[in-house]
Amino acid sequence: MGNRPYFYFLRPYYSGDEADDVKMREWFNAPWPEMIDMEEDSKWWVVLDDLDLFNFGDSRDSWQQVYKILPELAAPSPGRTLADEDLVYAGETVRDAWEGNLYEAEADEFREALRFCAAKATWLCIIDENSFSTGSFYLIFRDYKGNVVKECPIEPRELVDLHMYASVKGSLHEQHLWLDGVVGKKYRAKGSIMVQLLPKVMEDPANVGGEKTK
Repeated sequence: MGNRPYFYFLRPYYSGDEADDVKMREWFNAPWPEMIDMEEDSKWWVVLDDLDLFNFGDSRDSWQQVYKILPELAAPSPGRTLADEDLVYAGETVRDAWEGNLYEAEADEFREALRFCAAKATWLCIIDENSFSTGSFYLIFRDYKGNVVKECPIEPRELVDLHMYASVKGSLHEQHLWLDGVVGKKYRAKGSIMVQLLPKVMEDPANVGGEKTK
């Protein structure tokens, strides 16, 4: 992820009382923000907490209004798309797992490989009304255009584990946060992105064309 933060935390809910502000301070003064070894003077987390800017309400998808205020949050890498080489890689991971026996590999496996390759943008954690009552955040795995690939609840203490699985162990796809995540609308079996790109993931790599995610 280069020098960009690993996590963005967005608070779109401000209808609680002062106790919510106290919880925010407790969360971000806790030991867990210091547990990831980063370069000196770099910060691996950014908190978007401003009543005047981010008071979007508490509907499940209200947080996406942040893209109108901070479009760079939706596309942290300008011009970056799910490129042809990503599609080839997604298909090859399934083919390698089945040792070339493509007739045995089901479409669901290609879909999951595509989702995993797509979810490479900075992670976004939503701190909504439920967070203040349960103590858990809501993790959004997004693609480079801000589309939801998968989403799931996450405990603050799991943030470090998530980073470790992704960067050190290299096995994020084996982590329960990914496995148990709810698939975003555009990445479901009949979703617009999945329908567009799945055939290119399943076909011979030599024939992969130039379709991009939108």
